[in-house]
Amino acid sequence: MKRLEQDPRIVNGPGLFASLLSWARRITVALNANIDELLGFTVARTGTSGTIATIAPINGGTGDAVLALDKIGATSAGINAYKSGVIRWQILMGNNSAESGGNAGSDFSITRFSDAGAALAQAFSILRSNGQVNVAGTFIGAAGVQANGNGPGFTSNNYFADGPNFATALLVSNPNWESVNWQAYHATGVWAGCRWIIGTTTPAVFEMRNNGTGYSVGGWVATSDGSVKRNRAAISGLQQRAHLAPACAYDRTDMRELDGSMARRVGIIADEFEAVEPLVVFRDKPTPDNPSPLRAVDYNGVAALAWQLGIDNFETIKTLRAQIIQLRNEIEILKGN
Repeated sequence: MKRLEQDPRIVNGPGLFASLLSWARRITVALNANIDELLGFTVARTGTSGTIATIAPINGGTGDAVLALDKIGATSAGINAYKSGVIRWQILMGNNSAESGGNAGSDFSITRFSDAGAALAQAFSILRSNGQVNVAGTFIGAAGVQANGNGPGFTSNNYFADGPNFATALLVSNPNWESVNWQAYHATGVWAGCRWIIGTTTPAVFEMRNNGTGYSVGGWVATSDGSVKRNRAAISGLQQRAHLAPACAYDRTDMRELDGSMARRVGIIADEFEAVEPLVVFRDKPTPDNPSPLRAVDYNGVAALAWQLGIDNFETIKTLRAQIIQLRNEIEILKGN
C-alpha cells in the first residue's frame, strides 16, 4: 500500500483551504485509486482572498459541474449570498414546509435582504404544486418593439378555452373579490381583439375588436362637473353653420369589416366640421414621419352642440308658432270685417 503523507503541507495565506482539500484528496486516492470516478467533483476556494467557491471536475476531467442540496423532512435546501458577513440574497430550492402530498412544499424562491440583513420580500417564487410563478415587484421587460427589430419585452402564448373561443389572460387582479383581468381574445373566424372583464357575479365586458370598433355593456361616461370648468361661453349661431357639415354615410378606407370589406359607417367629416366648431376637432402635431396627421372628432362635444342646436331650434319653433297664432287671429279678424 502506498505510504500516506504525514502532514497536509499547509501553505500560509489564502491557499490554506485548498491545501487542506488537496491533502485530503491525496489520502483518499491512496486508499482507492478510483476515487475520481466515485466522487467526480471537488469543491475549492479560489480568488485572492480565498472567498470564491467553485465546483469543478477533479483533475480537470470532462464531467459537468454539479451541486446537490438535499432537503430532509421539513428543512430547507438553499444558497445564501453574503456581503461582509451580512446576507444579501437567498435562493431556496425546497423551503422548510413539510411535503404532504399533492406536490405541496419544496417551493422555489429568491429572497432579497436589506443592508442590515432583514428579509425584504420574496422577489421571485415558483410553486411546486402547480408551477405558478410569482413576482413580488413590478415586472419590466427590457426589450420593446422598436423600429430596429427588437422583440417584445413580455410575450405570452398560453391560452385557455372559453367555450369555442380562445383567450389569454395576461393581467388578473384580486380573483377572490370582483376580479379584473385583461385578455387577448380570439373568436376564431369571427373577431380578434382585447377584452377587459370587470367583476365576477355580473361582469362588465369591454372589447376592442380588430375592425377598429369598441364595445361595452354600459357605454362610456365622462365627468362633466361645473366645478372643474372655467371661462364658460355660450355657443351661438349654430343654425347658420350647421349646414356646413351635414351627416353622411361613407366607407372607411382605414377600417375593414371582419369579412375584409371596407367598413361602412355614418358620421360627420372632421375636416368640414372645423368650420362649424373647431373646438371639437383634434389633430396631432405634425412630425417628419407624419406631416399630415388625421383629424379626430370629440363626439361628446358634437352631442353637446346637437343639444344646443335642438334648444335653438325649439326656441325658433316657439317663436314661429306664436307668430302663426298671431297671423291666424289677424286673418280671422279680417274675415269678420
